[in-house]
Formats: sequence, C-alpha cells, structure tokens
Amino acid sequence: MELLEFLIKNRRKLILGTIASGIIGAIFSLVTPKKYEATSCIMPSFDVMAQGLGNIAGNNAAMSMLQLLGGVAATPADIYAELAKNRVVIERLIKQFSLDTVYKTKYHDDLVEAVKGHISTTATLTGLVYISYRDKNPGLAADICNAIINELDRLNREIIVTKGKKLRIFLGERLKETEDSLKVYQDSLAYFQKNYGVFDLETYIKSIITNWEVVEKKYINLKLQYEFALAEMGSGSKTTINLKKRLEVIEREKNRMWNVTFDSIAHLPAIKNIPKIGENYARIKLMLDKYIQTYKLLAAEYEKAKIMEKQNTPTLQIIYKAQVPERRYWPKRKLIVLIFMVVFFLTYTSYLAILHIINKTPGGRKIASIIINALLHPLGKD
Repeated sequence: MELLEFLIKNRRKLILGTIASGIIGAIFSLVTPKKYEATSCIMPSFDVMAQGLGNIAGNNAAMSMLQLLGGVAATPADIYAELAKNRVVIERLIKQFSLDTVYKTKYHDDLVEAVKGHISTTATLTGLVYISYRDKNPGLAADICNAIINELDRLNREIIVTKGKKLRIFLGERLKETEDSLKVYQDSLAYFQKNYGVFDLETYIKSIITNWEVVEKKYINLKLQYEFALAEMGSGSKTTINLKKRLEVIEREKNRMWNVTFDSIAHLPAIKNIPKIGENYARIKLMLDKYIQTYKLLAAEYEKAKIMEKQNTPTLQIIYKAQVPERRYWPKRKLIVLIFMVVFFLTYTSYLAILHIINKTPGGRKIASIIINALLHPLGKD
C-alpha cells in the first residue's frame, strides 16, 4: 500500500516521463529509414517433373521421374519456398541488380546473407507460396521480388530439360548400339540363307520363339530401367539394388529356357538341343527378333524423351506479381511509440519501487550509496 502511495506521489514524473518517451519514440520513428515490402504469390506445378520413365516401366508399373529418384518428403510449395532463398538464386540477383553496390559488406558471404535476410517466404497448406522482398527502395523491392520468381522458373526449367536431355542421350546411345547389333544379325541371316537355302524351322520352333519373346521383352524393359538407374544414382541406391534383383530373376529364367526343356506340355527341346544348323538358324532369328523389339521400344521412348526435353510448359503458375509498394513496411510508428512508452513506464516504475524499498530498509541508503559509488568508481578512488 505504501508502495502504491509512493508511486501516486511521483505520478507527475511518471506521466511526464512516459509522454516524453513517446515523443522520443515518435522522433526516432521519423528519422528511421523507411523500408518497403513487395510481395508476389505463386503456385508450383510438378506435372512436367512427374514425367520421365513412366512409359518405360509399362502401363501396370508406371513410375515417375520423382519416384525413380527417391521421391521428396516436402511439398512442392515447401521446395519453392526454400529455393527462393537458395544461394544460386541469390548470386544471380546480386549480379543482375549489382547489389554489392547497394548493400556495403566487407565479404561476399556477408553480402549473400544480407540479401537472404531481405527475403521472406511463406508456404501455405493450400500449396500457395508468398515471396516477399524488403528494401528502402520500393521499386527495387518489387523488381527483385519478381526476379526471384523468374529465377525459380528458370531454375526448374533447366532441371526438367536436364532430365529430358539425360534420358534422350541415354536412349540415343542404346538406340545406336541396337542398330549396329540389328545390322549384324540381319547380315548373318542373309548369309545363312545364301549358304543353306531356305531353311524353314518356323513351325518347329514357333512355341520356343513365342515363349522366348515374352521373357525377352520383360528382360529388355527391366534392363533398360536398371542401366538408367545405375547411371543416375549409382549401384548403392535402393532403387538400383531392387532392379538388379529383379533382373537376375529374369536372367535365370532365360538361362533355364536356353539350357533345359521349358515347355512341358509340348515337350519341346531346349534351344541348345536343336540340330546344329537349326540351332544357328534359331539363334539368329531369336537375336534378330530381340533387337527388332528393342529397337521399336527404344525408338518410341527416344521420341518421347525429345519431346520432354523440348517442351516449354511453365513449371510454376504466377498468381500475381509484386507491385511497387505504396505503404512502408517499416518503421511502424505507432508500435515504436507504444514500445518506447511501455518500456519507460515499466523501467521508471521499477526504479521508483526499488528506491522506495531501499529507503524503507534499515541501512538501505548506506547500501545504495555503496552501490552507486562502486558504479561511479569501478576501480576505486585514488
């Protein structure tokens, strides 16, 4: 109660001081440099990136490029929000707008962090991404904010084109190898027929070839997936290991078909047991059919890869671009004035309370005198 009476007694100083602190806060807010915030909104789309090797895997086991690469734990909006603050984007902003002349820093890394500090992003649960940039120059803030969107779009276009290009190169090399092998077996068949005449084993080995084609087609599809995964992710990835195991199963099936009787119903012999001339003929026909099937598959996928490489579908949708802000983002004058007044009021009230307690405490003034003396003369008097 005494403390409250003491505060009321000094209310004039408290009120005047609070008002004075508010005036100081107002002056501070007026002299503080203005900052503006420009904001844009985008909605990411991963439709293009979801293409890739889906057709190679077959209609019943289609897998997207993202699935092949292990998928992503974050949402597309989270990825774009993180990419907006990526160093690759920031470096291009620094170069485009000569930000080294705008933000004076001693080291380049400090400049990167300074620019990053001006960028803020928010990814919503609905998939929208808000990107903001703050600066003293409202026009520069809007330009950089829109440049960030352009950089995100460019970055993702390059990623998609790179995937398509890698796939096209990979399939192109395999297509060339298949063409060479196809020519070899076409020449072999022509040589065989020239030397032995028309030797028709079609009826005899029709079932063999039919069954072999089924297994061979599965083998070609799976081997193509395995080799691409091996080239992209290495032998230690989970996807590559799983594909290798599946490939080994089919290879064992091929060996079984080649070396032992595989059609228990028709009691057809193994391919190795066909008479020598028939065996050579069957081998040439089987290999020729294999490379024809491979060539058809690779040619179709090669065309799809070229389309994927050249397509120009935007990787993000712009909901709205940043406009030159008219209202300042900082300083928030009312907030600054309020903070100054509240801080002074609480500080001065605490000071009065401590002063009252010291005066009412036995020996309090002596203790206060010792503390003040220690503060004024921290090293002691001479």
